[in-house]
Amino acid sequence: MWGLILERKIIFNNGFLSINREVIIIFLIYFILVGLGISGVIYSRYVDEGVKYLLVTPSFLNNSPLNWTTSVWAGVLGIHGTIAALSITFMGMFVSQVSNYSEHGFENICKSMLLRKTSFLKFSLNSIFSLLSGIVLLSCGGGMITYAISIFVSLYFIFNYGSMYLKLYNVTENPTIITDRLFFELDKAKNDYLLIDERRRTIENKFLNMINDFEYIHYGWDSDFINKGQRKLNIFQNNQNVIINDFCPICFKEINNELERFSKVVRTDLRVNLNFIYPLSTSSVHIEVQDGASIDELLISNVTKLLKKGLVFSSAPESFLNYGKYEDAVVISLRNSLFSGNELALDFSIRAIFTLVSETELVKVIHNLNHSFGYTNKKNNIEYSIFAAFYMKVSSEVSGYKNYNIVCDALRSIMDLGRYIYDNEQYDEFYKLISPSLEHRAQYSLGDPEYRFFDLYMSTVRDNILSKNYLAFSLNTRFLTEKFRYPESSDDGETLSIIENKMVSCVRQVITLLIIRLCYLSEKSDGHQEELRIIKQNLMKWLAPSFLEDLFYKSGVYDVIFTVPSEPDFDASRTLRDIPDYEVATFSINNDAFKAVSLLMTQTLFNKNNLNPIFIRNKKEFIKNTKITTHELQSLISYLKGDEFSALLELINEGSSQETNRMEVAEHLESIISVKNELIANSIVSSDLDKVLVNKYIDKVSISLGGYFNKFVDIDSIPVSNSVVCNPFYSLINKREVLQSIDKVHYSMNSSHHAEVFVYAWLHKMLDGIKGQYKDVNEIEDVSELPSDKLITIHYMVKGEASVYRYSKGMRITDSKGVLGLGSPGLYYMDFLSVFSCLRNTNLFDLKIESISDENISLVKGLYNFKDENPLMYALMSIRINLEFINNDGLSFYYISVDSCKKITALHEQKLRLSFNDKKPMDDIGELSD
Repeated sequence: MWGLILERKIIFNNGFLSINREVIIIFLIYFILVGLGISGVIYSRYVDEGVKYLLVTPSFLNNSPLNWTTSVWAGVLGIHGTIAALSITFMGMFVSQVSNYSEHGFENICKSMLLRKTSFLKFSLNSIFSLLSGIVLLSCGGGMITYAISIFVSLYFIFNYGSMYLKLYNVTENPTIITDRLFFELDKAKNDYLLIDERRRTIENKFLNMINDFEYIHYGWDSDFINKGQRKLNIFQNNQNVIINDFCPICFKEINNELERFSKVVRTDLRVNLNFIYPLSTSSVHIEVQDGASIDELLISNVTKLLKKGLVFSSAPESFLNYGKYEDAVVISLRNSLFSGNELALDFSIRAIFTLVSETELVKVIHNLNHSFGYTNKKNNIEYSIFAAFYMKVSSEVSGYKNYNIVCDALRSIMDLGRYIYDNEQYDEFYKLISPSLEHRAQYSLGDPEYRFFDLYMSTVRDNILSKNYLAFSLNTRFLTEKFRYPESSDDGETLSIIENKMVSCVRQVITLLIIRLCYLSEKSDGHQEELRIIKQNLMKWLAPSFLEDLFYKSGVYDVIFTVPSEPDFDASRTLRDIPDYEVATFSINNDAFKAVSLLMTQTLFNKNNLNPIFIRNKKEFIKNTKITTHELQSLISYLKGDEFSALLELINEGSSQETNRMEVAEHLESIISVKNELIANSIVSSDLDKVLVNKYIDKVSISLGGYFNKFVDIDSIPVSNSVVCNPFYSLINKREVLQSIDKVHYSMNSSHHAEVFVYAWLHKMLDGIKGQYKDVNEIEDVSELPSDKLITIHYMVKGEASVYRYSKGMRITDSKGVLGLGSPGLYYMDFLSVFSCLRNTNLFDLKIESISDENISLVKGLYNFKDENPLMYALMSIRINLEFINNDGLSFYYISVDSCKKITALHEQKLRLSFNDKKPMDDIGELSD
């Protein structure tokens, strides 16, 4: 652990004077000296007369040979005082002059460094205390010993004054001395900060490893924190000079135990966000419970006490505080040099930045510069040439960095700042100056296997389109479509290298953005003709970039073109359509991408890029690589054949919609769909059923079956016997209902349908058992005479009688051919539990879903006629409805005729008309109310 460095200066803290160790030591030395001198005067009477002059002034002893010393002593002290007063004045002037020589932002820092380097505080304290001590000793009648010491100290001060004067004069005459010292201090501050940051990471990793073992203490924020109640704990002082230096693992274990004890009532967690060796304002601790639950005050008190014990606080290291001051000074200096247009000052600021900050801190400093412009609404306050010089100097300095992500982030931040501080015209001029550097990095970014500089260049292309910096975009177009070549290619001659892949993807993305803007402007009224002209001109170049001449025959090109981005660029689509952030809009990103693909693949009068789907030699590999879906292919085909595509071609260039190969392209895509369907079928056949979906399907069918049975029987009232096992019923389901999505399509579960099929199959089997048996029919006049609503309603030989359906109760079944032999046509109601004695298994619905395989294919083919269909595209659902029923002594039915239904309906309608005529409401049973 490092020790805190004591500041060698006087600090005013909250209005009180805090004196450091150096001041105290100097004061004590002179205090002791004065005390000894006065003590010598007081105790001089105890020494011999011959040596008394050593302790008391000779003038007091009338020692005439040494009387002159008193006047000499007083004269030297007078000279001492005069020089001391002049030295403070002159040196103040020197220091002020040094501040004037310093760069803007570093004045106070340079002044402080000069004072520290020359030990000005020590010099000033010695001059004052030596003068005061001499005056006191002279006034008290000090002897020759104090005279000699005082004269020596005064002469030492006068000599030191001359030496100090020469030092300050050299600094004033040669300002590079203070500049060199400044950069030495900046470099030292960087190294000290790196050591602190390394320790911070060590403590943080140790802390994270510790809380991973705790169930109730978590680091960071919960993703669902909005739905939870939180209480911030007040454990941090409001002091920027205090940091969290360490922690106590035992105390945090006690906190976890405390939380565990209270969580037995309400789940309670502690969320900590601690930034070690950083100002306390960046850290926070919250107690978290489920929303609506209260937090125990005793728990808050206990945890707060343990946290104060468990966190080790200390004063921030001086090097840490200095680093922050230097960082602020660098930003101020850089900002001032940009506004002043002083390139020498800019060089100084750039040098200061890269002397102070490490590779990992560079982006932070540039972001701080960006934030310093946050309240500046005026545009074009900085000469674009000086801002371009700033970019170029930073680009040159970071060329040796190994972390290309940091380099790209830094350069991107500078360009983003440029978009903020300039209007479009000025930004185009700035971009024109930095464009050669960007192009060079994009094409010759050696040593970067991921070609992040090309990604950086591509991001500027996108931003130029969105910001409508068309002059800058024209530079991008000329470079990427005419100049750009890359020697690296894949070995197999079919696939693309990383950079080739990025190049083709860039073309598709840019064309997509241009089409969005083009189509949007074409729908607006006049006033955008110049922008339309520029977009069309650049779009034609992007459709046939020169590098495609070396790639069009590679199948990998088509893999990239037909790959729809997994993360659509919604922000770009909204910006190009001039949709405000607060406005809700609906549009299809895929449609925009399909337009670009269609335009790229179609040869026209203005598009001679030689792209042709015949180069998709292996369709199965193409489908695998692109992950393109059947729906997407069909959408592409429809767009190619449609009038909308013709209108787009005419918009770009009149007459171009006539001479195209779009129908040939559509035919090739249709052949790919055929292969795609074959792959889908093979995937369905070979895939195992998803166990989670199977269980979910079974649960849904069971719930639906329970709902159907509860319509005519109270299941819970039936006695249970686990010996009841009935024969199964079967049903086919589409296998994709129990598979994860294939071709980005998932079939929904038709659980209600299959439950209905099973219950009616079971009812048919039950009713088949009572055919030919004697039925006791009890005719009724109104449904109110029925014993309950849990009945089986049989529509017996009722055809085209809509009026009878409203009188169904419970579960309805139709016997239009009179198979049951019940008698006259009408509605027959069966009270199931009064007709049958029943037993059921605990597992009433025993459901299974399994793939169709060699083991059950003969069973399935015996049950179903598949004709030309593949049975392996289905799954077999089987169910045992373990409900055993035995016929009681007779079959009893309630019966209501069709005529009775009609009469009831007519009476109801008549009463309803009367109620409307009399403007009187009807009660629930259809009678007029008073």
